[in-house]
Amino acid sequence: MRLLLVDDEANFAEACAAYLADAGYQVEVARDAAEGRERLAAGSYDGVLLDLRLPGEDGLALLSHIRERWPALPVLVVTACDEAAGQALSLGVQGVVIKPAEMRQLQELLAAALLPASRD
Repeated sequence: MRLLLVDDEANFAEACAAYLADAGYQVEVARDAAEGRERLAAGSYDGVLLDLRLPGEDGLALLSHIRERWPALPVLVVTACDEAAGQALSLGVQGVVIKPAEMRQLQELLAAALLPASRD
């Protein structure tokens, strides 16, 4: 399964991508919303891991864009911004993980979020 991770924290993004790659996922990393938009437009993903606090355009704006263009694309929010988590849930994300995230919990939520997509 191919994932897009949109997060500007290099250490977290690298650790998360490596952990998920070991679990069998193909992970591409975008460092901000603009790069995330470009990668989404150019590729096909099975799911998105999205930070809400991004430089420039924030993650909620990118999430709104994703919902407009790809309403069925599973999105899991991974953020330190727990006050914005409610807004993300109202925009239809499959789950929220508050940083610092435990990788095993993240993988379990991701697997559950992608399960309906894998049945199609």
